[in-house]
Amino acid sequence: MIKAPLVANSASLGLNWIYNMPYLKRITKDKDPVFWEIDPEIYKNSRKGYLAYPNHQIGDLSFQGSLLLLLYKHLQENSDYSPEQWRKDVYDYIKPGGKYEGWVESYGLDLVFKVLDESMNKKDSVLETNYNDDQLVGFIPYLAFKTLNLDFKKSLQFVNVLSSNQDYKKLYDMFDLIHEGSTDKVSMEKVIKKAIYIAPEKYHHDLEKAITIEDTDKFIIEHSGTACHISHSVPLIVHLLYNGSSYEDVIRKNTIIGGASSDRGLMLGFIMNKISKIPSEWVKVLLKRTDL
Repeated sequence: MIKAPLVANSASLGLNWIYNMPYLKRITKDKDPVFWEIDPEIYKNSRKGYLAYPNHQIGDLSFQGSLLLLLYKHLQENSDYSPEQWRKDVYDYIKPGGKYEGWVESYGLDLVFKVLDESMNKKDSVLETNYNDDQLVGFIPYLAFKTLNLDFKKSLQFVNVLSSNQDYKKLYDMFDLIHEGSTDKVSMEKVIKKAIYIAPEKYHHDLEKAITIEDTDKFIIEHSGTACHISHSVPLIVHLLYNGSSYEDVIRKNTIIGGASSDRGLMLGFIMNKISKIPSEWVKVLLKRTDL
């Protein structure tokens, strides 16, 4: 269900990329943290924020959320949609004058530059990028294929269009085991304990801490951080899944943490929807701005 990741992505955007947890806890103490209007003063007062989406409205998606929706729609129309078509469509979507308006992350800019160079200098198109992005965009194909009940293993062919990072294959397997094995809170906890060892070995220590340290602040300070990097985000996603009680609970906690909250929200929302319903009022907020 595509709404599950997209609602979670949108819900956190108003406080996305603020790296000051005490400040976020303070301003959300008496106000629901989800679906905040983008406010430049909040970012300024946080002293540790990056205002990437100044013109976005409540219910809009982050860049990665927008890419997920784009890929989902293309796959929905054509289940034989190819990585070559994906590369072209991403370029057309984000190029100067394209349909997308907003922040474009570095792997997107790299793609635009390469396609322009190929076109201007009559070079052959190169499908696979050598840009080693480690900021979660590689999970977009997995989420798009899974929400359409397509073979997620085929989605790995799409990863290298935007990222050359080699960790995604094992991380796909890890998250897929968690997703498929979760029917309630108890089963989710059990499957997470097994699934974390599918991840590349370099993540094992922090993933073990993700399920043994209950205090989220302590875990973040000592083992994850809140930035966009896979090494930060994946352990934190696992920690929130393991310790969360419902879709609402996890997405609210994720938002208050700040940092790369919107992009973490994609995987969090997708998996938590297996054991918990999305609030209908949250879906309505998304649908006011997003054509599904």
